[in-house]
Amino acid sequence: AEYMGNTCLAFMRACVSVALAFVVVACVSVGASGHALGASSTDPSWSRCINITVLGDTCLVLSASEKNLTLLAELTISGHVVLKEEFSPGNDLCVNDDTLIDVIDLVCPECEPIVKEVEKILGKLPASVLSVCLVLTNVTFTDSYVTGDAALDSTILCWEDHCVYKGVNSFGSFKINY
Repeated sequence: AEYMGNTCLAFMRACVSVALAFVVVACVSVGASGHALGASSTDPSWSRCINITVLGDTCLVLSASEKNLTLLAELTISGHVVLKEEFSPGNDLCVNDDTLIDVIDLVCPECEPIVKEVEKILGKLPASVLSVCLVLTNVTFTDSYVTGDAALDSTILCWEDHCVYKGVNSFGSFKINY
């Protein structure tokens, strides 16, 4: 119990240091907020980028297929594709732990020991500690277009009500004509 208490205390101290490191990284990172990317030439698509303080430029490209009425989501964080999956109504699309840890290591190398310690203590990284999920809501397919709303729900290194970052960031509403 004493080891666990000391580890938690060390983790909390490290989180404060990491939070300060993220502020510095955010201040020196360059990136536009809320800009659109070019559309794909194969399927009709919609794209949007937002800047999330902890993650940097975070971009979403949604491609629609008229043939089978599907929506493919591609999420890029700090220039790295972290998610490329087909959307199923009622399901959020979440970045897998290994990919997310790789991204966190890139944007915050100081976080790696913290993440490894949490994994050692808990045996895994629960979503309450580290998760990034794409949330698509109000998705409607018609004969000529698909519409909906897109947001990113992020939990970055949370422990006992203290987080380096926790928030929902909107990409906005989308409409993709076939």
